[in-house]
Amino acid sequence: MSGQTIVLNSGSFIKIRDINGLEHNPSVLTVPIDIVSHYVSLRKSKLVCVFIDHKLVPVSSYTEILLGIYKNIGRQILLRHTLLNISLDVCDSMGYTYYSELGMSIQTADELRIVNEIFEWMRFRRQTLEMFVELRNGETIKIVQ
Repeated sequence: MSGQTIVLNSGSFIKIRDINGLEHNPSVLTVPIDIVSHYVSLRKSKLVCVFIDHKLVPVSSYTEILLGIYKNIGRQILLRHTLLNISLDVCDSMGYTYYSELGMSIQTADELRIVNEIFEWMRFRRQTLEMFVELRNGETIKIVQ
């Protein structure tokens, strides 16, 4: 793995090459999650692939990752620590979607809030997460903890 470091304000980005089947993209920018909200727009981005604890996880959306995490967390812990708006009632108004497998309704959130929620739960569970995302400008970035 070769690369160069680019310093941007308080955070550093590391350019990396040929990561896990992304060789069609000559360089992928590694961006710490703490920097994403300040410098990167995830609006209309697409999830390319996800590695949890260095294992490829077959998911196709941010919501799919989040629901998988929520299924493995106790309800009271989830309600106490979530960054999102969640109701135990069946709600289908005000942007809520009911997920019967969870027995709760989650209010729709933008990509950045969902990604931040995912990374917070991965920290809470002490698991590593690498998320490859294609931005709306076509650039692929790797978001890390």
